Amino acid sequence: MATGVANDRSHRDPRDRVELSSVPTPRAEATRRSAANAEPARKKFLQIWYRCCHTYGRLTRNRDNTAFEGRCPSCGARCEAKIGHGGSTRRAFEAG
Repeated sequence: MATGVANDRSHRDPRDRVELSSVPTPRAEATRRSAANAEPARKKFLQIWYRCCHTYGRLTRNRDNTAFEGRCPSCGARCEAKIGHGGSTRRAFEAG
């Protein structure tokens, strides 16, 4: 069995090492995968039964978080439900 400098890792020249920043490390790859699989934030909404067209739709919060707003998916009729104290805890309503 031959022993020598060629087999001894402690004597390698540091100039033989190359850093590849474009190759992801296992930790970076795992972080990228978990971020890609993360569930997007869910928007809060109310379910609405539009009597005008006998169809369901959603009302989503407006930018000011003062009301839920939406339109009938069939005829485009506008619908709004204000957000305030003493309101309902229900998530489904009828409109029109």
